Amino acid sequence: SCRPRCIQPFELYGPAALARCPENNLLPDAELQWLQFPNCSVFECEDPSPVPAGYAFGINENDPVAVGHGIPRWYCAPGYVGIAERVCSGNATCGVVAFLSGCLPIIACRAPVVDTCRVDDSRCGSIRPGSRCTLSCRPPFVGAQTVASCSVRNTEPDGLLFRSPICTLPSNFDPIPLDTGFSSTYEGYRCGVGYAGRIQTVCRMQAGCRTTTYPVGCAPPVPCKVGNFQDEDGRGGFIAGNISFGRAQLDTMLNAGQARDFRSNTPLRFSGKGTIYEDEIDSYDVYFVDSCNRTLGNALTSVAIKDATDQILCCDETVYNISLVDLRMTEEVKGLAVIARIRNSLGLEPSVNYWVVTIEDRIDPITNAAIRMTQTAVVAWLLGAFFLS
Repeated sequence: SCRPRCIQPFELYGPAALARCPENNLLPDAELQWLQFPNCSVFECEDPSPVPAGYAFGINENDPVAVGHGIPRWYCAPGYVGIAERVCSGNATCGVVAFLSGCLPIIACRAPVVDTCRVDDSRCGSIRPGSRCTLSCRPPFVGAQTVASCSVRNTEPDGLLFRSPICTLPSNFDPIPLDTGFSSTYEGYRCGVGYAGRIQTVCRMQAGCRTTTYPVGCAPPVPCKVGNFQDEDGRGGFIAGNISFGRAQLDTMLNAGQARDFRSNTPLRFSGKGTIYEDEIDSYDVYFVDSCNRTLGNALTSVAIKDATDQILCCDETVYNISLVDLRMTEEVKGLAVIARIRNSLGLEPSVNYWVVTIEDRIDPITNAAIRMTQTAVVAWLLGAFFLS
């Protein structure tokens, strides 16, 4: 074992050092094992030169206690706060220098972190120490304003003391105009008639730091795809066959093939992208439509939605299959429309958009000839019965 000594000008402070070499050591560069590490300190050193910013030596005239003692010492210069400390320590070359610490500059408080969509923080951009500012609600939000303050001795950039105002929309708030597909009630926003979806309220910054609050998430539910219809009834003026289609999707950029209700004045756009969504769908109805895609008469048939717990995320046009049998067509009939029926707090309502497929009345010559022969025979029988009577 050995007792290493402190190198001048450092002096031992506390118990003497004690170290030893590991027993049976075979490594010439092995480090000593310290049993008692020495506290080598230096108590005298020259003051730093130049003096770092924020420190001064002498009697602080602004401190009554220091003036009363009359003893020169290190203190924080004007514009700085804290308790100045002077410590002698060694540098990288084993020299002894004095280090000053404990004084921090007094700085302004920067703007608080708030929801700038709801809260107007324009008066709190950079607050000088000892100053105040107000935080208020941006229209159309309302709420009591709050006061933020920056301490006269602030040393932190985020040192602003504040409480963000509670800003809410008034109960009668109604942005005009609302986007197509949305409506508002005293309870808030909802999807408009013929629209569905998970509605959300968003706020976006506009040019000139203006904000706009509006709802998003509503779109017309339309079957993601509908298969072609082939008439299997050979009679003229009658159709029969199967029509298949997939689950409803919400798509503001509509698929090719989807038709607009004649009452809508919103231009259709086509992308083939959408989100499968049947959460608010009650059933699907099939209608005849004319050349303007207007529905004719009552629904031909209806089918309830299938179990929504096993929904697939992609489009499968075979999820639903409806058989149409012995349907009489008029001359104005030009196609079939598959319309999703939406279920909400107001009841049931059809989607404003729907998928239309064209139909062609297939006429089988043999079938139609047999029908005409049957009709002729019936007429002849009726005439014979009339004359015999």
